[in-house]
Amino acid sequence: MTGAGRPVLPRLVIGPPDDAQLDRLLAEPAGWPAGRAAVEAILHPDHNWSEIPEEGLRRRFAAMRALGFGFELEVGAVKPWSREGRRTFDIQAPWWRRFIALGAPLGSVAIDEPWGSGRALEMADNTIAEETVDFIALVHRHFPRLLVGDIEPYPALPMADHLRWLHALNAGLQRRGERPLDFYRLDANWNAFSALGGSWAEIIALQHECRDAGLAFSLIYCCLLYTSPSPRDRQKS
Repeated sequence: MTGAGRPVLPRLVIGPPDDAQLDRLLAEPAGWPAGRAAVEAILHPDHNWSEIPEEGLRRRFAAMRALGFGFELEVGAVKPWSREGRRTFDIQAPWWRRFIALGAPLGSVAIDEPWGSGRALEMADNTIAEETVDFIALVHRHFPRLLVGDIEPYPALPMADHLRWLHALNAGLQRRGERPLDFYRLDANWNAFSALGGSWAEIIALQHECRDAGLAFSLIYCCLLYTSPSPRDRQKS
């Protein structure tokens, strides 16, 4: 914990692809000792668990706490189902309160591409920024211990625009007397990184920009799990 009583941002967060995979990881910690030692938090979209029965959530959250994992939620701010930051917050906040009441070791929320979503909806950048700032300010007010970060796509959206977007968000928060973002995260399209003009030099430049602004910087990586077939399965094929 920090001196202000807020959690420290995890260095490695994993998002298992489905509930069955997550339950297996939590139930069989001895089966992945090296990976488990590196992981500091579990990431999950908030809406996916909004209707899960209480007992199932209690069990998962208790297992996370027992293994020393934090919990990070992927959340919306500007989305096709809600373009207004206040309305989006009002929809999601009851889910977060329920998770916390059931024992979730919730330390951070990662906003899922508000700028990318807003541009897809043909909203003006300044409008997207204002709605996102509205959302972040509400999180600060109602969940002051949570760290708040933004995830945005790259290189589908150019790096110069990332820098302008980041500055616009923090300037909007500063005007309202709010603290800046806690972290900024790139969701890189690794499959088309070169084809879309991705550049490691640009990523490093953004990392330095974030550090200069006092933000943590992170990248999303995708990993596909592969299990080798047994000898019996190979004989069948």
